Amino acid sequence: MSTQPSTRVLIIYLSTPNNLDDAYNLFTVLNSRGLQLQASDILRAQNLRHIKDEGNRKEFAEKWEKYESAINEPYNSFDEFLWAIVFITMKYRSDDNKNLNKAFKFMYGRNMLTRGEGTFEVIGRYAKHLQAITSNDICTNEVGNFFVNLNYILAKTYGNAYVAPLMHYRACFKEFRICDFLIRLDNLCSVYWLTGKGNLQSRIFILLRKMEEISKQTGDIKELASQFLDSPVLKYEYQDEKASTVVEIEHFLDFLDNEKWGDYAGQRINKTRYLLLKIDLLSSSLNSRIYFDGSTSSVEHIMPRILGETSSISELDHKKWVHRLGNVVLVDRKKNSSLSNKEFPDKKTKYKGSIENRANTNYIFMTYNEWNIETLRENHYRVFDLLKTYYLGSSFETVKKLLKG
Repeated sequence: MSTQPSTRVLIIYLSTPNNLDDAYNLFTVLNSRGLQLQASDILRAQNLRHIKDEGNRKEFAEKWEKYESAINEPYNSFDEFLWAIVFITMKYRSDDNKNLNKAFKFMYGRNMLTRGEGTFEVIGRYAKHLQAITSNDICTNEVGNFFVNLNYILAKTYGNAYVAPLMHYRACFKEFRICDFLIRLDNLCSVYWLTGKGNLQSRIFILLRKMEEISKQTGDIKELASQFLDSPVLKYEYQDEKASTVVEIEHFLDFLDNEKWGDYAGQRINKTRYLLLKIDLLSSSLNSRIYFDGSTSSVEHIMPRILGETSSISELDHKKWVHRLGNVVLVDRKKNSSLSNKEFPDKKTKYKGSIENRANTNYIFMTYNEWNIETLRENHYRVFDLLKTYYLGSSFETVKKLLKG
């Protein structure tokens, strides 16, 4: 007599009378009870059920897959991209959009979005905007690689909060003065992020609402874009009636000058990387390309973290300046380990052997023959003035003047 355990197979047969509604309902229920799927999987199924023609349904299913495969950095998943669609459409954050499925259900209920083909159309449109702003498509003789570089720096170090308003700007005003908008958006986002103060999300919702309001007016799209770019909502001092949105730019500049950026670690080091990449950008030319790989690039202190016995720098000066912005640069990690706590002449000799495509780092090692408190302070205020001019000017015209200088 066999002692082998018997195998039981459960077969579920679903009969649907000429439609797939019950099948899609079952898909939603089963997958919400079993392995955790992406919310986008559920939304896909729910919207396909509203497309009655089988041929069209197959076509839109394939389009959805193309949208998913096209989403990349700075988004880590298709769900993150769909959240951008929610914020662009709703333009506020509340209990109505605590999760993705709830947010889409709310938008459908309020006729902000239509199920089926309407949803696919909106997602497809913004997928194209994302592809345009994260590729080399926005690269002209006038702006060179600046737009591409700035977008690259934000994607590599900051995250994706800036992408929704940037996509929506292109949806509203196409690419007219889009570089000016990215600069102003970068300034606002980075000030909130670097200082850890203020309500960036509220400011972004305000920007989205103002774009929508102005873009619906009658008039030339270029004039409407300029009207938006000159509106108070893009200025640091803008104070909304319902949210604290003021950016104290003088406080930020003081913070930029005195903060110990070289002492950051963990996720905070991305703030230092962002600033050093920005300095590289503002120290190069319009046609240069910025490169950064977090696995191979690191922050190097020019004046060592630990003073050598023969150093002429006082402990007081060392404590004051070692982590300031003028004493740190980005280098390849292999160089970082070899440079370590060596004095400046040794670092300069080692660095000469393999110059990198980093304008700021190259400038320091090619310009200075010694590194003392006077040269460190001189370099610090050189890079600080670059950033100060950028933040106060807040325009592509300012950038062009900096790069010419």
